Amino acid sequence: MTTTRSLPVYTFSGFASKAFYVVTFVLLLCMKLPSWLLNDLVPSRRPRQTWDFRRSFFVRMFKHSAVSLALELGLGIGGNGRDPRAPVHESDMKDAKHIFVEPFPLDYIKGEVKKYVEKAQVGPEKIGGYWFGKRGEKGGPVPPPEENEMVVMHCHGGAYLGTAHPEDSTAWISRGVLQHCNSIITRTFSIDYRLCSAPPYPTESPFPAALLDALAGYYYLLNFGFKAKNIILMGDSAGGNLALALTRYLVENPIADIPPPGALLLLSPWCDITASHEGLHPESSSYKNNHSDYLCSPNAELAQWTIKAFLGPMSMEEARTNPYISPSSLHLSEERLNGLFKGFPRTYVLAGGAERILDEIRTLRDRLQKDLMPLSSGSHAKGEVAPYEEEIPWVTYDEVDDALHDFLMFPWHQPEVDHTLQRINIWMQGLAKVRDRTPVEPEESFDEVQKHVPTTPLWVKYDGSGMWLIGKLAHILYPEVILV
Repeated sequence: MTTTRSLPVYTFSGFASKAFYVVTFVLLLCMKLPSWLLNDLVPSRRPRQTWDFRRSFFVRMFKHSAVSLALELGLGIGGNGRDPRAPVHESDMKDAKHIFVEPFPLDYIKGEVKKYVEKAQVGPEKIGGYWFGKRGEKGGPVPPPEENEMVVMHCHGGAYLGTAHPEDSTAWISRGVLQHCNSIITRTFSIDYRLCSAPPYPTESPFPAALLDALAGYYYLLNFGFKAKNIILMGDSAGGNLALALTRYLVENPIADIPPPGALLLLSPWCDITASHEGLHPESSSYKNNHSDYLCSPNAELAQWTIKAFLGPMSMEEARTNPYISPSSLHLSEERLNGLFKGFPRTYVLAGGAERILDEIRTLRDRLQKDLMPLSSGSHAKGEVAPYEEEIPWVTYDEVDDALHDFLMFPWHQPEVDHTLQRINIWMQGLAKVRDRTPVEPEESFDEVQKHVPTTPLWVKYDGSGMWLIGKLAHILYPEVILV
């Protein structure tokens, strides 16, 4: 989901654009800081009265950084200047290894997606990806999987404009999984799919380009030696949309040597890109959570630009009824809704109680529940953890009170991040139990996992003058966040 506010897209270049960006960002920040401080000192004036001063103030700063992202995009200086098709040297990364993935075979592109490939004039390409965790010696090959080893394939978020690079905030999700789920998962693979663009920039990589790249990454894992049943396909925000589309493609277009993944892990999935849930009634999440989340309205100019870039030649009307684009759309016909998720694997859906798109995630939950097996759900306050299931359900829904959109990418969002990852760890242990049909008990009880708090510093790198300043202010509020 896009994280920018309504700002026009301008085109500048060179030193002038960067100077304009820095001056504008700093001036806006200085104008707003006194108001934030005064408001956040009074609990009743915070975005959520249950938040403490630090969280409320930091969320306001992060929402302001959305202006930074809008300016970077508009001035043509955003995106960290990275091309997912370009090589990345190992010396540029502290805890990851970059590899290239061969294009998805043309012969395997068929059905509805083939029609969109031809319409958008996109095709499979060689693309990059990042291994986190067990990745072999520096400069050496990635070690092959062990017998029955489970792995997480991560489709990163960022409104189809982000990156899988280790410096991006979404990389903290892979790090969190490796820290809390290391009895099951010892490495993750993040596919750096192509990013979309629209005028005034060159039109690039609309749907289904990212889907072809995700399929290439998944096919790479299978050819590398991982079994489909051992692959957990994880996606956050727009990456959740992509993970759903990949699974749908493999379910609707059976390919003998490419079965669907063993499980889905969807983190704040952006599942209604055409925004059919927006402003339906005063109690809708888009109204109630407008001030407690950093996401902007889908009607904002930059949001509209993002959607246009992703859809390419596809019309909005067509997108509203396309489950590859918006599986939670309220415009899907009854015929299309019938068996919409039939054949999907076990799925864990995570949502933040304070996010704008909460309603569309709940719709996704309901539709998954209808087509799959009985639902396990819960709404979790700080420190609360759901009971362990003897048999892992087909759909597990986890709604965390007071949590932001895609909050697992924020290491400061505690204790929700740690407790959620601990619940995901137990879910993964349940997956292993179902796979092996042998008893697998959690290594810790729920009483024990609630006692854990982070003991290691959180290393965060902020690129760009605006984000660097936000990082400095964050360090004042959260000393455990160390800037590099």
